[in-house]
Amino acid sequence: MSFDTFLDNWTPPVKEIKPEPTPDVIAEGDILLANWGYEANNPHFFKVVKRTAKQVTVMQLKNETVSLTHDGLGGKMVKPSDQPQTWSVWRDNNYGVNEQKPVILKKKVHLDSEGNECIQLAYYAWAFKWKGQPAHDYNWH
Repeated sequence: MSFDTFLDNWTPPVKEIKPEPTPDVIAEGDILLANWGYEANNPHFFKVVKRTAKQVTVMQLKNETVSLTHDGLGGKMVKPSDQPQTWSVWRDNNYGVNEQKPVILKKKVHLDSEGNECIQLAYYAWAFKWKGQPAHDYNWH
């Protein structure tokens, strides 16, 4: 086979082009998850009730137990319930116990290193779009 024949019959290899991942964008109705803690894992869920260009208003939701874990940490798996939380550790608008009003927070929208939108609850806690999987809630104290 001559080189010319080879070139006539040659098909260049196809390079698979993977699409760039689409960054998460926070929208009204989304559920956010903040998973924080040093010697514990404290998941807190929030529902976005309002969105502007630079800010979101979120309502904290109560955790609903999905199952207990048997990992030696005494934890459980939780998901967001439909019920608003009426007490919160986040010192925004309503710190402490208020059995009548849901916890409502207004937070600036930030971008993480991958371009995903998130909110900062405290210097140690950030909330991101919830991916739909139960979160591990434990405290060994």
